[in-house]
Amino acid sequence: MTIAFIHKHASFVPEIEAYRRFFETHDITVTVFDNLQWKENRNPFDVEWFLMGTDFSKRSKAIRIHEYASSSVSPFMWTKNQIKTLFNVKPDYRLFLNDYVRQCFPFNDHVPSGIRNMGINPVSPAPSDKKYDFIYTGSVAPGRKIEVLLDRFTQPALSDKTILILSRDYDALKRKYQQHPNIIFKGPVEQSEVGAYLQQSQYAINYIPNIEPFNQQTSTKLLEYLQNGLPVCTTDYPWMRDFEHKYGGRYFYLNDSLKNLDYSLIRDFDFAAGSLEDWRWEKQIRNSGVFAFLQNHKTSLVNELGR
Repeated sequence: MTIAFIHKHASFVPEIEAYRRFFETHDITVTVFDNLQWKENRNPFDVEWFLMGTDFSKRSKAIRIHEYASSSVSPFMWTKNQIKTLFNVKPDYRLFLNDYVRQCFPFNDHVPSGIRNMGINPVSPAPSDKKYDFIYTGSVAPGRKIEVLLDRFTQPALSDKTILILSRDYDALKRKYQQHPNIIFKGPVEQSEVGAYLQQSQYAINYIPNIEPFNQQTSTKLLEYLQNGLPVCTTDYPWMRDFEHKYGGRYFYLNDSLKNLDYSLIRDFDFAAGSLEDWRWEKQIRNSGVFAFLQNHKTSLVNELGR
C-alpha cells in the first residue's frame, strides 16, 4: 500500500513524520507533498491523505482521508467551518484532533471518523548547557498575539533574560524587536532538531491566547516541552486546565497581563511534569481507527489488483 500525504505547508506538521515512522514499520510506503507539488504529481497512490484546509479536487480511485487538525480561525470562524463542511469533497474516512474540532464541522453524511490527537515519541533528554533562559516554539501568526509575550522581554523585569523563538515566517517580528538582542529568532528547523533547542533552554513558554479555537485545541508545544523535561510557564485557558486535571503536573500559570512573568517567581516555583503515557504517537494513531480502516481496505486492494 502507498500513501500520499498532502498538506498546505503553512504550519508545523510533526504528525507527518510520526505517520511515516508508524506506517513504514508496516510495509506501507509514505510520500509527502505540499499542495503545489501534489497538483504536479502524476503518480497514482492507494491512499490520498489530505491535512485540511479545503479539498475541492476531483476524486480518483484512491482511498481518500481528510484530517482536521484544527478549526478555522477568526474572523468568521464558524462561517469558514460551515463552508468546508458543505463544499469539501466527501472522503472515505475523517480524522479530527479532538471532540471540539469534530463539533466544529457538523458533517451529516455517515462517513466513518476517528479522533487522532497529537503525540510524542519517548526520548531521554541529554544533559545540555543552557544557552537560553526561555524558549517558545510554534506559530507566530497574528492570531497568536505573540507580541504581548515579546513585549514583556523588552521591559526591565526580563530585558536581561533571553527568549528563543523557534518558528518560521517571523521576519516582521524580527525587524520589530531587532533592538532587543535578548529576543532571538531561529528556524524553521527540521522536527528532529527541535529537541536539541529545547534541551538548551531553561524554561519553556506555552503561550496560547484564551480565545477559540486556540484555547480548546491540543498544545503540541506543551507535549514537546514536557517530553524534553522542561519546566513550563503557560497562559491560563480551558484545554490547559483540563490537561492538568487529567494528567497531573504543576505549571506556572501566567496572568492576563503577564506581569507575573518574573524570573525570580519562576525560579522559586515547584514545577512537575504530567504523565505522557497516553500521548505516544503509536497509541494515538492506533486508537484513531484509521490503521484498522486501512488494513481492511488493503485486503480489498490485494484482492482487486492482485498485489
